[in-house]
Amino acid sequence: MRQLKISERPVLQRDPTQEVGNVGYDFDKYMSELTGISGRSCRLNLRDGLDLSGFDLNLETLTHTAHMKAEPCVTIYIMLEGKGRGEIYPSSSNQTLDIPYQRGWTYISVMFEPVSGCSVLPPNTLFKGIDIRFTLDFLKKLQQFDLFKQLDKNHPACITSSDNVWLGCTLTNRLIDKAAQFIIDNIFGPPDHDLQLEAHALNILANLLQILEQGRKTNVERPLTHREASKIEQVHQMMLENIAFPWTISELARKVGLNEKRLKTGFRVIYGQPIHRYLQRQRLEQSKILLLEQGLSVTEVSLNIGYANPSYFAYLFKREYGCSPSSLR
Repeated sequence: MRQLKISERPVLQRDPTQEVGNVGYDFDKYMSELTGISGRSCRLNLRDGLDLSGFDLNLETLTHTAHMKAEPCVTIYIMLEGKGRGEIYPSSSNQTLDIPYQRGWTYISVMFEPVSGCSVLPPNTLFKGIDIRFTLDFLKKLQQFDLFKQLDKNHPACITSSDNVWLGCTLTNRLIDKAAQFIIDNIFGPPDHDLQLEAHALNILANLLQILEQGRKTNVERPLTHREASKIEQVHQMMLENIAFPWTISELARKVGLNEKRLKTGFRVIYGQPIHRYLQRQRLEQSKILLLEQGLSVTEVSLNIGYANPSYFAYLFKREYGCSPSSLR
C-alpha cells in the first residue's frame, strides 16, 4: 500500500498575498507520479524564487524515476542518506550528464536552459536529504549571477558540464551538515520553526557561494567511484575479520591499492566515522559479547580485541559505556 505524504506551503513570514509558485519543476505533480516509494516529502516556499524541500523516503521497488522537466534554476541538494545516480538531459544537446549519488555530499546543479532528468536508485534503501532551489532572477538579486555563469569544467568542484548546464559537488562540511540536519528534523512539523528553517537554508547558500567563489580544492573532493567504494568495503571487511590486528591507515591503503587520503575520506563518507574511531567502537562492542556471553576476564578480553594494556581498555570502555568492564562479569 502506497504511503507517501506530500505537503507544500509558504512559510509563515511569507506575504500571504503573493503568489506561491514552484521553482524549477512542479513539486506536487512529480512526487505524486512516483511509485514503489513511501515516506514523506515537503516543499516550503521561502521567498519569491526560493524553495526549500525535504525528503525522507523509503525506496521499496523504485529503480528508475519518471523523467522530470525543469526550468532554468540552481539546485543545491544535500544527501544525508542514499545512493544511486542521476541523469540530466540538456534541451540544447544530446548529452547525458551523470551525477553519482552518495551520502555525505552536497550537489550543485546550475541550469541556464530547460532540462529533463531522472534518477536511477536501488530498491530497499533510504533516501533522505534537503533541496534548495532558486531562480536565476533570485541569483541576480543577490548579485551572484556572474559567479555561476563563470563556472566551467576546470572548477575543482565540477563533476560534468555542457554549454548551459554545470554540475558539481563538495563534501558536506560541518556547518552545512548541521544546518541540513536541523532542516530535515523540522521541515515536516508545524510551522513553529519557519524562521529558523529559512535562516539555515540561507546559511547553506552563503557557505556554498564562498566555496564556489574561492574554488578551494581543500574543501572539494570528487565523489567515490564504484571501484573505490568496493575497495573501502574490502578494508571494512578486513578489519572486522581480524579485529585485534593493529591496523594502520597506510597498511590498509596498501593492501587494497588505494590512496590514503581517499581511503580516509571515503571510509568516513560510507560508514560515517573515521577509520580508527569505527574500529575502536567495533572492538568495544565485541568486548561486551566476550564479557557477557563467554565470561572472560578483563585482561583476556583486552588481549582478544587488540589492546595489550587492560587499563587502557578499561578506560576506553568506561568512556564509551559509562561503566567499567568488570561490572558486566
